Amino acid sequence: MNDKNELNDIILNKDTNSNSNKKIVLAVATLGVILIIVVMLMNSLSSGGTDNLPQAVLPQEPQREVPQAQEEPLFEEVVVIEEETSSDADLALIAQKA
Repeated sequence: MNDKNELNDIILNKDTNSNSNKKIVLAVATLGVILIIVVMLMNSLSSGGTDNLPQAVLPQEPQREVPQAQEEPLFEEVVVIEEETSSDADLALIAQKA
């Protein structure tokens, strides 16, 4: 009788564990395919412009010519003019003006 019940289960497909596992695997596979399609679409939409890609910039070449310093001395010669000795009256006059 037990054999008959097993035969009926096979014929009626009453094994629910395999059905639920198949449904879960099918759902996961479907979500995976949808995710791959969405990623491919987003990649194709965003790859239209190359503006936001990094650009290679070459470093500036060092200057080969060293600019020669102009010949301007820091100190110039000044002609010294000696004043005549002044009298005490001139010094007093200058002191009053100040």
